[in-house]
Amino acid sequence: MANPKFEFEIGKKVLALECSHFGKEIVTLNGELVSESRTLKFRNKHFVKIDDRTFTIELHANNIFTGRLTCNLYASDELQSSKFTKAELGEKNKIVSIVLLLLFCGLLGMAIPKMGSWVWLSPLLFVLSVIVAMAGRERIYNVQTKNT
Repeated sequence: MANPKFEFEIGKKVLALECSHFGKEIVTLNGELVSESRTLKFRNKHFVKIDDRTFTIELHANNIFTGRLTCNLYASDELQSSKFTKAELGEKNKIVSIVLLLLFCGLLGMAIPKMGSWVWLSPLLFVLSVIVAMAGRERIYNVQTKNT
């Protein structure tokens, strides 16, 4: 799975923020580590000093279900640039996820008649099986610049 990476050009320097699916955020300036944090917040900020100017790079998880992320770059509290991404499912591991989903649905179909008073749990088990089957799919993050 590819991690989303947002890059901003500041003069001749490139400020980048790469985030993982487990809350780790890495900020680099020309490939060198500047800031790193691990957080599960929906909004996080990093402060970077470049050529006597303080820049704030802010990552906001707009929607965790669609994978929409927004990354804003501020200089002296003024928005300089804004980029966003939305996750798309790639073709990698597509067959594996379909086979897993069919397998889980088959097992669930065999188990429902034997569940008795626990049959109310079957919709939850179906949703869980869809989540497990889709978890292995590759996600592709296309970063786009938002007009500011």
